[in-house]
Formats: sequence, structure tokens, C-alpha cells
Amino acid sequence: YIYELMRPQEEYSKTRVGVLLGLSFLAAFVTMAKTNFFMILFSSLFIMHEKGVIKTKQILLSAVLFIIFCIGLQTIRSFSQETVNPLEFLSSYLLSGSVAFDKMVVPEYYVDGRHVFRLLYAIAGAFNNTINVEPTIYEYQTVSLEGDMTNVYTCMYPFYVDYGFIGVIIGGIFIGAFSMFFFSRRKN
Repeated sequence: YIYELMRPQEEYSKTRVGVLLGLSFLAAFVTMAKTNFFMILFSSLFIMHEKGVIKTKQILLSAVLFIIFCIGLQTIRSFSQETVNPLEFLSSYLLSGSVAFDKMVVPEYYVDGRHVFRLLYAIAGAFNNTINVEPTIYEYQTVSLEGDMTNVYTCMYPFYVDYGFIGVIIGGIFIGAFSMFFFSRRKN
């Protein structure tokens, strides 16, 4: 979807962009992952801003609406009668990831890449039920003295669990190179 949206106006089909956007949102909704919604929304907004389709004010408004959406999604996901305090929600998602990542105890590294390449394992697992597919919901970690818990780690979690600190270094380089490739393509 993002690659299609980055193409020059005369080269892409609005129908194809719409279908790909719909499929991206469907995948994000099925997984109920706020990160997927974030990547779709803000990547799209940035590309449209660079093309001159939208202004910075619209990006800021979208950011506020996205925060409200995330709080609503968290309320739906909580399955409890508790209300979600917006400030606790924001502090949990902004600050607790690195604490949880730091406190995480990994008994051993999985050198087969079952977290980094989870999508490939899931596809293979659909055809062969002997393949172990890691869950997408991670274990909760206590991140404060009050006993607050989170299962939101940093984006480096799969790299660390599978390959340790070397995985974090190589994964960071890969993500940076991948992002730089698309950033350089947008200027062409």
C-alpha cells in the first residue's frame, strides 16, 4: 500500500490504492494492533503531506484523533468494566516499553528466528501443524512500583528474543536501511 501511494500521481490507480488501504486496515483491525494503525495512518499522512495534498494542521488533527482512537481501542480490548485513564494509557505506551524490555528475562535465544520471521512461520504453520508459531500477544511485565503491567515492548523485541544483542544491532540496521530505501524512493 505505502509503495503504491508513493508512486507519482499519474502512475497509480486510486482503486488499487483504495483496495490496498482497505486490506491494510482490515489486517490491522483483525490483529487489534495499534502499531499497525499507526504505521498506516502516519505513513499515509506523511506521503500525502510531501505530495502537497494535505497540510501540517491536518496531520496534527489526525494525531489527536488517533490518540482518541487508541484509547477507545484499548477500552474495547480490556474486556473489563474499568474505564481507561487517558494519561495512564499514554504513559504506558510511551514509557513502559523500554522498562518491560529491560526487565524481560529470556531463558535462551531462539536462533531459528521464530519471532522475527513470525509471518513466515504462520504461513508454514497453516500447511503443517507441527510447526510452532509464536503468539502475537506477549507476556506481561511489571513496570512500576504500583504493580502496573504491560505487554508492550519496543520494536526491537523480536530481534532480541531471537538473536540477542547482535539481533538488535542487525535488526536496527536492517530497519534503518529499509526505511532509508523508501525515503530515498520518495524523492524520485
